[in-house]
Amino acid sequence: MRVFMIVVFWQTALRCLAQDPEYYFETGFELYENGDYQGAVDNYTKAISIDPENPEYYYHRGVCLSMLMKNELAVNDLTSALNINAEYHEAYFERAYAYYLLDKKDEAIQDYDRGLEMDPENGPGYLNRGSVKFDMDDVDGACNDWEKAAKLGIDIAGELIKEYCASKS
Repeated sequence: MRVFMIVVFWQTALRCLAQDPEYYFETGFELYENGDYQGAVDNYTKAISIDPENPEYYYHRGVCLSMLMKNELAVNDLTSALNINAEYHEAYFERAYAYYLLDKKDEAIQDYDRGLEMDPENGPGYLNRGSVKFDMDDVDGACNDWEKAAKLGIDIAGELIKEYCASKS
C-alpha cells in the first residue's frame, strides 16, 4: 500500500510540475547556463505555451535563439517581450544585437538608444552602440559612446579609443 501511495504522489507531483511554466523556465535557464541553447529553447517554448503573457520567457528564448544564430526568430521573441512590457530595457539591448547581426544597423541603433534612455548607466550598451556607429562610419559617435563606456568601467572601450579615436584626443 505504501509503495502505491508513493507512486501516486510522485505521478501527481510530476503532473503538477508539467503544468507549471516556472518549472520549464528554470529548467531552460539551467540548460542555457550549461550551453544547451536548443534544450533551453525547447523548455522556454513549453513555458510560453502555458503562460504566453510572461515577457521573461520570450526574452530568454530570444537570447538562446540569438546564440543559435537564429536572429530573425530572436527578434520576433524579443519583440514579443517588448509588446508585453515596453519598459524591458534588457530586451532592447538584446534585440539591438540581433538586429546588428542581421545587418539592420539603423534598427540596432534605435534599440540601443531606447535601452540607454531607460538604463543610462549601461556600459556594455554604450560599447555596443559605439561599435555599430563605427561600422556605420560614424567615428565621432562611436568615440563618444566608447568614452561613456570607459567611464562606466568597460576596459575594452579604452582600447578602442586608443586605436580608433586618437585624433580626437
